[in-house]
Amino acid sequence: MAKRKAKEKPTDKAPVKMREMTPAEQARYEAYKVRKAATPEPLKYEEGETRDGVRQLVNRQDYPVGFEVSAMMAATGTVDLGAGTGLINQAGNAVPTYSDPVNHGNDIIARMTDIAPSDGLEGMLAAQMVTCHNAAMECMRRAHVGGQTPEGRKLNLTFCGPFSAHLHGPD
Repeated sequence: MAKRKAKEKPTDKAPVKMREMTPAEQARYEAYKVRKAATPEPLKYEEGETRDGVRQLVNRQDYPVGFEVSAMMAATGTVDLGAGTGLINQAGNAVPTYSDPVNHGNDIIARMTDIAPSDGLEGMLAAQMVTCHNAAMECMRRAHVGGQTPEGRKLNLTFCGPFSAHLHGPD
């Protein structure tokens, strides 16, 4: 087989010049840095045993003393590790995962940490917000799959939506 010659890339392009931040952008960036410094790093989980066919995530064991409680409180609003872990497992299992379940769980924890619940009730609401968001995005993804029929698009945009009880009929 004959080898193909690689195309030469033009070298006469000027390098990209970064522009200065506007004062408003600089203020937002400074506020971001303050918030980032004040927010503990989110917990990281690894996959544990499966119970009743449902995967369980467990805390990694390499945290420094005290980190786990402060990070759990930042994510779930509770200082009880058992309650917090249960809430995170509920959120992780509420939406199907088509990729790595550990990364899926860690994404949920990071999003809940960003919401910054201040107590257990807000933690439950944060978990619901994250799982509802994930479910809505999955329905949107399915509705816009290439080659989707108009009927398939409509079903995914209405049947999956939060106000789709009228499509289910009485239980």
